[in-house]
Amino acid sequence: MTTLWNATYGMPIYSSAATFVLVVGALAAIYHVFAAGRSRTPKGLRAPPSPPGARFFSGHSHIYTGQVTNNPSESQLVKWAEELGEIYQIQMGTQRWVVLSSPEAIKEVFDRQGTLTSSRGVNRVAMGVLSGGYRMLFMPYGKQWRDIRAIVHRCLTVKSADAMKPSQDLESRRYLYDLLTEPANFWNHVKRYSTSVIMYATYGRRILTVDDPVLNDIYTETGVFAECFGQVHLVDQYPILEKLPKPLQWWRKRYEPYHQKELQLWLGLWNALKDQMAKGIRTGCFAEKFMEVDYPKMGVSENQAAYVAGTMIEAGSDTTQLTLNSLILGLVAFPETVEKAHNELDKVVGSRMPTFEDFSQLPYIRAMVKEVLRWRTASNDHFQHLSTGDVVYKDYFIPAGSYIVGNVWALNFDPVLFPDPQRFYPDRYLGTVANDLTAGECINVQDPRQRDHWGFGAGRRVCAGYNLAENSLFILTARLLWAFDVKAPIDKATGKPFKYDLWDFPATNMFGPNPFKAEFKVRDAERKDQVLAGLEMFKTDFCGVGATSSA
Repeated sequence: MTTLWNATYGMPIYSSAATFVLVVGALAAIYHVFAAGRSRTPKGLRAPPSPPGARFFSGHSHIYTGQVTNNPSESQLVKWAEELGEIYQIQMGTQRWVVLSSPEAIKEVFDRQGTLTSSRGVNRVAMGVLSGGYRMLFMPYGKQWRDIRAIVHRCLTVKSADAMKPSQDLESRRYLYDLLTEPANFWNHVKRYSTSVIMYATYGRRILTVDDPVLNDIYTETGVFAECFGQVHLVDQYPILEKLPKPLQWWRKRYEPYHQKELQLWLGLWNALKDQMAKGIRTGCFAEKFMEVDYPKMGVSENQAAYVAGTMIEAGSDTTQLTLNSLILGLVAFPETVEKAHNELDKVVGSRMPTFEDFSQLPYIRAMVKEVLRWRTASNDHFQHLSTGDVVYKDYFIPAGSYIVGNVWALNFDPVLFPDPQRFYPDRYLGTVANDLTAGECINVQDPRQRDHWGFGAGRRVCAGYNLAENSLFILTARLLWAFDVKAPIDKATGKPFKYDLWDFPATNMFGPNPFKAEFKVRDAERKDQVLAGLEMFKTDFCGVGATSSA
């Protein structure tokens, strides 16, 4: 029998689905009333306001399903923030969500009270099924998560990120060459760049071409993960469904096979490194020390260790390519930004290719990076932690066990913080404190209204790779606009530059534009010669003795 899938709730549609859901709904209602219970607000405090319309056992999930959207104007979380203010709560089945939508609330609850707000709820499908329980992203706050986080952070500190700059320099030169020789495939060239950078850092191997089968496997995996994580799964809202016999747990049928493919991918890279090390080949990559020293001490399985390294690749590859392609969309839709970038680059570096040493002298390029991370956050509309203790914000009481939500789009598109927020406008950062700070400095700034954006999250689970991401986006943006004029193609129907749908994005948790057209024209012959020379550097300089390719 052909199975049809309900995309919102990740469940199959059977002829008996109505009866099944009624039975489950009744059980869930009983669970909600008698098992979940309702916390009492201490005297002198109050519960956050809640929008009207909550139902007995489903709460607000008939109004807001939890499914990510592809436009802030369609986000129910944003609409409720406009109506209810900086803090409100909703009921999603048995889950209480407390949604924070101001810089002050984010700073106080996630950063200053991070010991109580750094865990994760149980993701029974994304973690339990697709990830086999191994994905660090979904681990609860505890010793294992802290140990793994510390090891990963060691690879992503400012010092470690600086050590990756030679690799980013090399790979960005290849990116320019690829754009020069095959501009129509710009979409995939940045995938090769970002994956090769993080693959080299993690496993000491590089992605040489867009046809590399490892590259294809990684983006197949991240696509399935984004699909799964972007859905609302009934079993997460109503845990009693886990009591069903496994043959009736419909969510397993779709994602268990993909877990095996994920595991095969990450273990394949792990075992290839073991074989390489057995032959005496060393590159100094992250996984070498992790394999020999760290993971044996931690007492975790080899599968878990392979997932740690794999998650670094997953996070470091997809988010960078999504963000750069969003940047290119901003450039072609707002051509005045290209002209301003050209003027700054011509004044500061002239015909010389920009380098990382030019960072402090290129404020407009830095502002472009901050603006695209605000304008099109790769992680979409919100992030979510779980509170492990009672939290108080002002006179609001947030009980333990609440899902605390950072309402990223409400923040990044707040017209008070960012006037004309729908516009891609790097100028908004010029002359601000934020533009003179790195990503890490902005995350830790004491005045929450001096933060540049909330794309990297907040608190103790803030994105660990922000240093690496900022460096990649800076060098790619600077070199792209130094070498090329980037513009919209002419629409044959109108004879004018093509007009873009700026929200033509798939509604997933890995947020980037659907394919679009752009033109890349090298700016002059001298720049062209330098771009062509970059290929020879790419062929001969492996940024380290013994580095291997994956081709």
